[in-house]
Amino acid sequence: MKKIATLLISLVFLQMSCIEPNKPFDKMAPGLWRGILYLDGNTAPIVASEDETVQMPEIEGELPFNFEVKYLENNNLSFEFINGDERIIVTDIKYGLDRETAKDTLEIYFKEFDTELKGIYENGIIEGHWIVNYKENYQIPFKAVFGKNYRFLPKDKEPLFDITGDWKAVFEPGSEDAYNAIGQFKQNGKELTGTFSTETGDYRYLDGQIYDNKFRLSAFDGAHAFLFEGKVANEDSIIGSFRSGKHYKSNWVAKKGETKNYLMNPFEMTQYDTEKPLNFILKDSENQELDITQSNHKKIIQITGTWCPNCKDETQFLKSYYQKKPDDVDIIAVAFERYDDEAKNIDIIKTYKEKMGFPYPILLGGKVGSAATKSAFPQLDGIHSYPTILFVDGDNRIKKVFTGYYGPATQEYEHFKKQFEDTVEKL
Repeated sequence: MKKIATLLISLVFLQMSCIEPNKPFDKMAPGLWRGILYLDGNTAPIVASEDETVQMPEIEGELPFNFEVKYLENNNLSFEFINGDERIIVTDIKYGLDRETAKDTLEIYFKEFDTELKGIYENGIIEGHWIVNYKENYQIPFKAVFGKNYRFLPKDKEPLFDITGDWKAVFEPGSEDAYNAIGQFKQNGKELTGTFSTETGDYRYLDGQIYDNKFRLSAFDGAHAFLFEGKVANEDSIIGSFRSGKHYKSNWVAKKGETKNYLMNPFEMTQYDTEKPLNFILKDSENQELDITQSNHKKIIQITGTWCPNCKDETQFLKSYYQKKPDDVDIIAVAFERYDDEAKNIDIIKTYKEKMGFPYPILLGGKVGSAATKSAFPQLDGIHSYPTILFVDGDNRIKKVFTGYYGPATQEYEHFKKQFEDTVEKL
């Protein structure tokens, strides 16, 4: 028996000696990361925490976000940016050695939005900038650390309130710029998610935490960087602050209560001429002209911009609807872009269409601003929100206009879908 046991042990060690160790990753180790955008430009030092892993201490004006690094079959990198229930997958990644610094450089391109994250990668840390290409000299420093699965630094204090539900909010209260919104929150212990719906759109998926009588929510999707902070005064009252990017700051207040009819009806916000038909000729993503008058089929005209996250959400919905009911209605997107150069804007909408994979044409309306929109759509009293949907009959006359968009992060999303289908049927 001893000889048999010795033989078995020898075979086990022989097999183990033939097993190759896990191949080291060529680029970065996959897994969860915690990033921070420093809205005020003051980056925090990276320090050792009690569990002997690195972390970044909180400072005022920092906006945290999470992402997961994965490897594709071809050994290329994939980044998945996480905001609540949403995951934004980015595969346009450039990774390589920077000869000047002798360090690995990482570039993450959000091509749909013409933005990028660019930084140096070393020892489980990325340090660099978020760059918005269509804005002059617009960049925000960021750092990211590998192996962190939390968003905001965990707090020991338990929440004193449960703010789950709807809240009637006012941003910039008491000023000429005041606007209404509905805060929609879902709380699970210290975890908090939600969004704000406004009369022209929503703030998409917000993710964060609540502790004591304070809460924080953030979102980063490659196009916008949102940071919300709130203090619960009592069970029915909240005061808070809001930051978007490195420039915009706002205060807001909210009351718990019935929100029906609190926001203006999206079908009533834009005024339009029902008699004068649409009559425009615009270039598409292939630089070919499309004449709207050549079609006598009922249409959806989507007024959009590739830089707009709500527009991207709406495009996903329209794409899904068109694929299910391709014969119901023609869909045409008209994009207003950020650059003065027409050729550059054409290239941007072409990339956008390819990345989004939608099957209907996208036209260039011109540069964002009243001049281009008035030229393309003189039937409207203006473009009050991106996106805006025009419901058009077979004679190219506008029958309905839906201003703004309620995306999948909102409670109004299901109602919007029903309204959309009912309006299409009545064209």
